[in-house]
Amino acid sequence: MLKDLPLVSIIIPIYNAAQYLNNCLDSILNQTYDNLEIILVNDGSNDNSIDICYNYSKLDPRVSILSQVNNGVSSARNNGIRFANGKYIMFVDSDDWINITTISKTVEIAEQKNIDLIFFNFSKEFENKSREFDHIFRNDILFKGRKLNDLHRRICGPIKSEVRRPQLIDSLVSNWGKLYRASVIKDNKLFFVDTRIIGSEDILFSLQVFGVVKNAYFLNDCLYHYRKDNPNSLTKSNKSSELFNRFEKLFELMADYLKLNNSDSLYFEALNNRIAVSMMNIGLSEVSSKIKLSYLKRIKIISSHLNSDLFRGVYCKFDFTHLELHWKLFYYFCKTKNSVMVYFMLLIMKRFTNK
Repeated sequence: MLKDLPLVSIIIPIYNAAQYLNNCLDSILNQTYDNLEIILVNDGSNDNSIDICYNYSKLDPRVSILSQVNNGVSSARNNGIRFANGKYIMFVDSDDWINITTISKTVEIAEQKNIDLIFFNFSKEFENKSREFDHIFRNDILFKGRKLNDLHRRICGPIKSEVRRPQLIDSLVSNWGKLYRASVIKDNKLFFVDTRIIGSEDILFSLQVFGVVKNAYFLNDCLYHYRKDNPNSLTKSNKSSELFNRFEKLFELMADYLKLNNSDSLYFEALNNRIAVSMMNIGLSEVSSKIKLSYLKRIKIISSHLNSDLFRGVYCKFDFTHLELHWKLFYYFCKTKNSVMVYFMLLIMKRFTNK
């Protein structure tokens, strides 16, 4: 065990999370690791989330509350970063929870091995079942030197056989499921870009973070519980057609980052592949049952995406070799701009997305 426990700042953005908040906070306050700074950032909730926050702050002096006018989860996390005093930072979403040993296990490794960033496995939590994520890594791995460079490029996007399972393209980029050395974030002035501007704050933030750490460590242990049955979760809140515009902006910022950092050609190949694969997520947003549009209108929108400047030419550079048959078909239809078949394949995909 560590003799002197470094302070860990846990940042929890909160918006109308009353239904799940107790479970989240109990999992943190009951950690086997005591030296915690628990930062609750209330993003203008209009349920009783703030009352729950104040109740916990009265019970435990480690709990601090920041309140802001509703400005989105990115803003909430950024305010938490500014407020944080810990040697390490961890983000936890307010509808999720962590194992009681999560902090002690990760901090011990970070301290003993002098690690800048630790990431670990998680389970997907549904109403009646729990399923451990089929992670792309199966063993504990230390990333430094060339291995770290390859990992950073993989954050940007997949190449060669990494493309085989497109549904796992974002398995490394979530802001949660990680322990960060705070100085990495603060010294490099890294903050989240609003999800209302880009399609995923996590992808760009991870690309920036993994670009400045001197090492990283994957802990093959399921320590985080990601709730999939919350209909109000941010990950389910993107509206039809809006996601396309946000992803377009994200990829523009990623390309700017690669140019600014004089990244080699593999990074640009990886970004091209990420753009190609993204039609899966963009398309699934277009077939969402939350959007009341006729199937003809949906097909027209998908056709518009496939014929846009964003997707023009990306599939000509996309390597289909390693894809499984159903993915080959889907992306072949994307390449040939067959919006009708893309639409019907997305409907099939949608049935299995949360299973």
